[in-house]
Amino acid sequence: MSSGFQDARKRKCKKTPPSRRKLLVGSRVEVRSLEDGLLGSWYSGSVIASGTRMRQVRDDGYVDEDGSGELEERVHVSRAVDGLDSGNPSNRSSYRGRIRLVPPSLAINPEELLYGLCVDVYYEDAWWEGVIFDCCEDAKERTVFFPDLGDELGTDICNIRITINWIEGDDIWVRRGLWSFLKVIQEYERQFFLPVSVKQMWYDLRQKEGFWKIKVWMCSDEILWEKMVFKTFLENLTIALSSDMLPFDLVRQLAREESAERPTCVLRPSKKVQKTLGCFPYNPKTVLSWLIDKDILLPRAKVHCRGDSGGSNLAEGRIHREGVGCNCYNTLLTLDGFVSHFGGTNHCPAAKIRLEDGRSLLDCQVQVLHGKRKIDMTEDTSDGKIHKNDCVCSICHYGGDLILSDQCPSSFHITCLGRKDVPDGDWYCPSCCCGICGEGKLKKDNGHSTDVSTINCYQCKRKYHTMCLRKRRGTELGHHTRRNWYCSKKCEQIHVGLLELEGKQISLGTDNLTFTLLKPVDYERHDDLDLWMISAAENYVKLNIALDVMHECFEPVKDPYLGNFDVSLSELNRLNFRGFYTVLLEKNDELITVATIRIHGEKVAEVPLVATRFQFRRLGMCHILMDTLEEKLKDLGLERIILPAVPSALKTWTGSLRFMKITESEKLQFVNHTFLNFQDTILCQKHILNSPSGESRVSSGTLLPNLADHLHESAVITLDGLSAVSEEFEGKV
Repeated sequence: MSSGFQDARKRKCKKTPPSRRKLLVGSRVEVRSLEDGLLGSWYSGSVIASGTRMRQVRDDGYVDEDGSGELEERVHVSRAVDGLDSGNPSNRSSYRGRIRLVPPSLAINPEELLYGLCVDVYYEDAWWEGVIFDCCEDAKERTVFFPDLGDELGTDICNIRITINWIEGDDIWVRRGLWSFLKVIQEYERQFFLPVSVKQMWYDLRQKEGFWKIKVWMCSDEILWEKMVFKTFLENLTIALSSDMLPFDLVRQLAREESAERPTCVLRPSKKVQKTLGCFPYNPKTVLSWLIDKDILLPRAKVHCRGDSGGSNLAEGRIHREGVGCNCYNTLLTLDGFVSHFGGTNHCPAAKIRLEDGRSLLDCQVQVLHGKRKIDMTEDTSDGKIHKNDCVCSICHYGGDLILSDQCPSSFHITCLGRKDVPDGDWYCPSCCCGICGEGKLKKDNGHSTDVSTINCYQCKRKYHTMCLRKRRGTELGHHTRRNWYCSKKCEQIHVGLLELEGKQISLGTDNLTFTLLKPVDYERHDDLDLWMISAAENYVKLNIALDVMHECFEPVKDPYLGNFDVSLSELNRLNFRGFYTVLLEKNDELITVATIRIHGEKVAEVPLVATRFQFRRLGMCHILMDTLEEKLKDLGLERIILPAVPSALKTWTGSLRFMKITESEKLQFVNHTFLNFQDTILCQKHILNSPSGESRVSSGTLLPNLADHLHESAVITLDGLSAVSEEFEGKV
């Protein structure tokens, strides 16, 4: 026993001789990228030169067709790689090398791909380091989370390899194993509950001052992780309890015990995030990334742009998800920046940037819209059903004793309408009644008698008897007037003002933020179909990007009364999604925050949906969007904004964002308007004509860093697809 112990000590003290040099000229290697947007990715290449503590590597993926412009990179190596040191830096828990041999191929058993296992995913000519983020061991497609970028990707298991670390000094490979952070998190989930999602825990932890001790996400020192997770857990728990917010696990447990009819608005699950189509490890939501995901553009495709003055000046670059990589400065530019780089104007830059096959980027967007029109023409949008009266109140969205409209399928509680008794005879809901006489016995326009027909205001959609209008104005309405008719001069001014705002990018200060109001382009506004296609193409792509962000941020919940019924075809006023505009907040062409808004005349505008991408939360982006939107609505003469707030977000809306709860008596002012409201939400309003301006906050270049430590957003939604939302912020904005 003693002899064996002494032998072990001798072996321990024996000095290991320096190892041989590795990664010599001709070696096949992988190099880790340090570029923003490419963090955590390994690109393959070959060593073409070797020096002391340095290797020159030629990247396989960046060789031009004519053999020029090959991308070469000088990469520093450790002393162990150069054979100058017997130590193994790769044995340290926080070590992360920049270059390695190409890992050996290992056969993968799908059952090995456990939740939290460190893996590499092959995507766009690179291997991206991540972790398995689902528990579907028998599935052919798995969800992988990429901690470097904070995003996730659904991918086929054939694109996955188990991560193995290269021990540089000994030239051996060992499995990285499970992510230590998730191992610690799982222990908390077993013993307690998580007040926020696993993703949010990771985002918060990375902002802690002590994270520099961990240095890299694959650090294997679980003691360090336990300390950091404990601090992050306590902070989020304190916030959750102080805001009267039940943890989701408890909400889910209570929901099982209650009636299945109860909730239509739920907190987002803490253990999963909805997969998004075309998702990419930190996939920037830009026009280029969307076209790449639709297989219209190829990543790294060559593009060029000539200045407006013509001549030999030619800007050349390559397509990336974030923008266009300019060859002359080796930097990423927005579409506007790339065009103006060589003297071009930024009017419709997509039309001026061309691929090698001669197509412009605008042509690519028109191509997508052409495909959409063909699908629309072949699809039968009729479901063949006749839907009777609604089974819930159009105002509060709850069932019970309802009175039914004799003109439309809508139903109402007597109390929600401010009535005390059930009306005798035929009864028509406020939306079906004339805005002049208040009567509701209306008939559809049969084209023969204008005395019994109705007409809708082109802006506020309020109904009017043509007979009442004739008596008031003393003239008949012509066919042209009937198509684009406004009930008041104010509605016409609002509509004209919205048309002037549509599609225009408005710069917000020095943070490269832009505000844009969008709506699908009406083909009736263009006599030339080709002109309409060009006008609608960019609009269509951006609206689809906004929809992707909505699906990324929100967890859809089926309407408990309609189930899978396609609400986009509903005759119910409470499920009427017509007339909405989409508001975009972008930074360098990348979509950050999106909201929906509908304007009901001069009295009120509703904002039922707001979404901020995960990577940009805690930066005050929603606050910037709401401040700018308020200013634009104020310029149009709108009196107030209305939105549905979940109880956990009420303090924020009524605090820093200066909204007020609407009283029951005030709600009666809006019975003529049908808002996109949701169960268990609290209707809030903000009078904007007399509110202080938010312009100074928007234009400040120091806004983002000042807000970063104070603002916390989390989204809640309902409904199937186009759902309701409020964003929750903790702390002062």
